Parts: sequence; C-alpha cells; structure tokens
Amino acid sequence: MFYRDKIYGEFEITEPVLQDLMNSRAMARLRKINQYGTWVYFDPKFDTTRFSHSVGVFYICKKFGSSLEEQIAALIHDVSHTAFSHVVDFVFGSGEKQDWAENLEAEFVAKTDIPVILKKYGFDYQKIHNDKNKFSIFERPLPALCADRLDYFFHDAIIYGKISVEDAKKIFDDIIFTGQELAFMNREMAYFSAKKFMEMAEMWSSPIQSAMYRELAEAIKAAMTAGILTEDDLFTDDEAVMKKLHAANLPEIQSHLKYIGPDTIAIFDPEGVAIKTKVRFIDPPVILSGNTCQLSLLNSDFGREIDEFSKNLSNGFHVRLGLKSDIM
Repeated sequence: MFYRDKIYGEFEITEPVLQDLMNSRAMARLRKINQYGTWVYFDPKFDTTRFSHSVGVFYICKKFGSSLEEQIAALIHDVSHTAFSHVVDFVFGSGEKQDWAENLEAEFVAKTDIPVILKKYGFDYQKIHNDKNKFSIFERPLPALCADRLDYFFHDAIIYGKISVEDAKKIFDDIIFTGQELAFMNREMAYFSAKKFMEMAEMWSSPIQSAMYRELAEAIKAAMTAGILTEDDLFTDDEAVMKKLHAANLPEIQSHLKYIGPDTIAIFDPEGVAIKTKVRFIDPPVILSGNTCQLSLLNSDFGREIDEFSKNLSNGFHVRLGLKSDIM
C-alpha cells in the first residue's frame, strides 16, 4: 500500500496489520474530521484531517525506527476524536487541557473494529494502550519533542506560511533518535524550530480561533439540551453534526453558528467572554558532546522567551466575536 503526503512524499506501508488498520471503519471516520475544528470554516486552506495527521505521526515513528507496536499506537491515536476535534473540549469544560477525547480513547476504541484487526495479527489493543507511556517517539508530555507534535507542527506551519516544505525537510533531517528521545543535532536548527512552533502556538490559541471554538461548543450544548444532538452524534463526523445544527431552527443555536465562517472578526473586550486555552511550546534537546541538553539551558534568551510566552497565554483573554459585514 502506498500513501502520499505533501511533506514526506510517497511511502509504502508494508505491514499487513497497518494496512488493515488504514482501511478500518474507525480510521475511515477520521477522513471526515478536520484537524482544526472551526478553522476550516474561516479559511478553507486548513484542510488537514485527523486521518492524514495520524498517518503522518505513524510515518515519523517508522522513520525513526520505532517498534511495530509504537507504530500501531501512533496510527490509531486519534480514533476517539469527535467531530470538530478539540471543540468538544469546550463543550465539556476541558479547553485548557484538551484531553476529553483522549480520556475516552480505550473505552471508545474497544467498540470499534480495531481490537478485532489487532487480534487477527496477534496484538492486544489494551496492552498497546497501556504501554503508551513507555514509547519514546510517538507521544511525550509537553514541552518534549515527539512525532505527534512534529507532524501537526509541520502541516500547520506550512499551511499558515510560517515554514516551507523545504524548511520542514531540513528540520526533519536534523533530528535523530538517541535511543531515549528525539533530539536536534544542530543548536541553530533547534532554535529555529522552537521559535516557529511558538509562532504557530499563537495561532492555535489565537482569540479568533478560540472564540469560534467556544461559539460552536455553545451551539452544540444548546442542541444537546434541546435533544437535537446526543453524545453519540459527536462521534460521527463534522458534516453530519453541522448538518443537524443548521437544520435546527432554534435561535439559541443559530446565534452561535453565525460566527463560524470567513466573515468573523475577534475583538478584545474586557466585558467579553473569558477564554483560556492550552499552552503549547517545545523545549527540544540538542546533542552536545555526545549528550543531550535542553535548548533553554543552552540559550538563556530562549528560556526567557518561553517564560514570557507561557505567562501571556496562561492569563487568557477576554474577547467577543463580530462580523465584518456589520461594520462595513
């Protein structure tokens, strides 16, 4: 089986278990879930799906020589994501942690076709799930470098124009797996990457994106209160849920949906809604004289930048949304 990615190019997936997982019903659903929640309605070029992201994370793990079990974990790690991705965190009150779907992963995956596929090839899903914290490449706590973080950074930063495809390839080529962690060989490349990641984090937590997340979350909550949506509906896909929302002729839903589109603007307002989002940055290790050292310890300026960045985002902001058409 061959797969083509705009960053990694065309590559072959040879393991039968991975091929079957790629073709599973559970993975197919991710093709209809956008990585960015509401952002695609604001700017259609943000078209990365949870499926393409999952395949990218798998590819990075494979590239750095991870075990087949870790590759499996990487490929299926987003299966429990709901429609509109992290919008659901604002529905259920975990916007700062953004871990609602992740906390349901084992329970949700158990109901899909994935455990049966894994059992066919001698793998146990529960064991793979329980071993996630033992993996060194796929996923690690912030601010570590990991495959999950690298893939969404690459795709998002290229779409947003912060880096080019060539930049992404140079970054990728400068990273090695030490046997314990992913690390940069070059200090300057580590700093370039960490700075660009920080710039992207400002977009991921931007007032307009965060406020649109909240507006869609409020529409979903209103629809659930009215009995138009159930929690099960959230585990379908973006189009299916949005269709139900738009079909509901209720002011308490439509008043929020009107702000999900390209005409939306964000206005800082002390009387606006208080929003706090997840703070993301990386402090990658750098190879130095055969050992690794965190970039912030090698570059004190970067350490201060991290502190200031974290403090600013942690404070959150007050914002209200408007429409360009209302002020023109």
